[in-house]
Amino acid sequence: MYKAIGIDLGGTKINGGIIDSNGEVLKRVEMETGKEGPKEVLGKISHIIDSLFVEDDDILGIGIGSPGFIDNVRGKVLSFGGNISDWQGFDIKCGQFGCAEQYISGTAIERRYKKLTGVYRSCKHIFCESSGIANKVVDEFVDNLAIFLCTLKNFFDPEAIVIGGGLINSKDCWWEKMINRFHDYVNDSSSISIVPAKYLTMLA
Repeated sequence: MYKAIGIDLGGTKINGGIIDSNGEVLKRVEMETGKEGPKEVLGKISHIIDSLFVEDDDILGIGIGSPGFIDNVRGKVLSFGGNISDWQGFDIKCGQFGCAEQYISGTAIERRYKKLTGVYRSCKHIFCESSGIANKVVDEFVDNLAIFLCTLKNFFDPEAIVIGGGLINSKDCWWEKMINRFHDYVNDSSSISIVPAKYLTMLA
């Protein structure tokens, strides 16, 4: 049976795991991503990989999923931002406007809710809340995600898009609405599948 190490590099945490050829997660490790820059992130990825090798050195390969395109020459992860003109107004580290993560992430939902209410609530509480403002925030997230998926389809025309990240654990609150919105916006949805990450909850 083949085994590999998978690394999920996210904005708030880095998940690592040993996965076998049947897709089963055999071992997992989690660390906060940190805010000190590339050296810290690379150090943590290296630490996770080393700790997984200690558990099992019979590893075929290593795969890393990142929140953007990897520029091997410059050693940078390039965000998929600055491409949707209506998404503007947030000051982010990359210096671009229209960065998807500022609109379709858990942090974005929490920030939007706080802007409208003056009160911080975690994503989990916002999804469970039945107030008009909470519903508005979730609906904006759904709309933004549907628009972004349309953009990805038009750029790359993939057969499938797998949506991961911590928000997928709350998909019962928004998934069906988002899929319906995507079908409304996209010119042809028959050639693509939008699916949730299957093993995320085991690594989250």
